[in-house]
Amino acid sequence: MGTGTGIRIKSARDRGNRIGPMHARDITMQDVETAILLTCSYAGQSWVGDAVMDTLVAPLEAATPSATTPFIKDITIENLKARNVKYGVVLSGLPEAKLEQLTLKHLEVESQYGLAARYVQGAFCDCKISAKLGAPLRFGPECAIAQD
Repeated sequence: MGTGTGIRIKSARDRGNRIGPMHARDITMQDVETAILLTCSYAGQSWVGDAVMDTLVAPLEAATPSATTPFIKDITIENLKARNVKYGVVLSGLPEAKLEQLTLKHLEVESQYGLAARYVQGAFCDCKISAKLGAPLRFGPECAIAQD
């Protein structure tokens, strides 16, 4: 309750590492800034309103993978309920290092600014993400997300 981010995995092109597998389940959140943030392109940005959601789905320039390229793979988040959230879900891989094998199951997120995703491969199963302001789901380049 009342935290900045409920679930956060962040890295950047200059940090490297392989992150995953990780499984999180049976989580309840209330009054958090961001419910879920998974990113390989963290830049310490401060977020302000709807415009940031457009920025978070904008294409990124590809780079050649190196020892400092981060890879986030095999992340499962299930049975999560989040209420009174500003930013629901932010998923940001890289053109050269997509977020892979991401599974979101049974999510209920009530937010001001829904979901933003780019460079992601995974599945959403029984996810309800609402947005009071703007579009609930925003997908940028190279999102291969199975939904049911």
